[in-house]
Amino acid sequence: MDINEPLHPSVVIALWMKDWNIGVRRLAEAMAISPSAITRLLRGERKVSAELAIRLAVVMGETPEHWMNLQNRYDLYFANKVINREVLTVLYTDETKSSKVVRLNRELDKGSS
Repeated sequence: MDINEPLHPSVVIALWMKDWNIGVRRLAEAMAISPSAITRLLRGERKVSAELAIRLAVVMGETPEHWMNLQNRYDLYFANKVINREVLTVLYTDETKSSKVVRLNRELDKGSS
């Protein structure tokens, strides 16, 4: 494991379950989902969705954003490892991006006058 590799949300959930001595069935009950859904999550076979993030937040005392951020960091880390950036074409530079922002601001200013 790379030292920079983010934890899968399932690791955090498993640690929480261990610390609080809570089993799969009890957590599933508290989250109003099936035990098999918790098991799939703990095995890393299921991602934290927005709906699941809300359930986790309510039951475990964190924010939905916390759970989504854990999942997003994990997904982005591995996506960066498989995407070959050399085959991608850059369509804009910081310079072209800046000019578009200036043009957009001018258009917004016209609209508010």
